[in-house]
Order: sequence, then structure tokens, then C-alpha cells
Amino acid sequence: MDLEALELPGLLSRLRDPGFFVRVRVDPELGAPVWPGGLDLDPLVLYARALGTGLPLLAEAREA
Repeated sequence: MDLEALELPGLLSRLRDPGFFVRVRVDPELGAPVWPGGLDLDPLVLYARALGTGLPLLAEAREA
């Protein structure tokens, strides 16, 4: 996923630094990409962005 066009405020702006970005790992409990300093990205948001869809509402997810 290309982060170039995304606004990355605050701590997220560190993701633009290639030296920091490569320090990613997957947290086994969260199932999410994480970086040092407590930075993590929600896997559901990443999945929806990769598909080009919106996030399902919680009520819709329960009905599915």
C-alpha cells in the first residue's frame, strides 16, 4: 500500500522515514504491523484501504 498520498500527522509522520519504516514487525497479539515507540496500524483499516472500500459499520459486521 502506498502511503505517499496519506496525511500522516504526529507520530505517524515517522513512517515517511525509510530507516524507521523498515523496523516494522507484526505483533502476534494484535495481528498488526507495529514499530518502535508504540506505533501500530489497525489491520482492518489497512485491509479496507488496500481493497479501496470503506470500513463496515459494527452493526453490519455483526449481521454478516
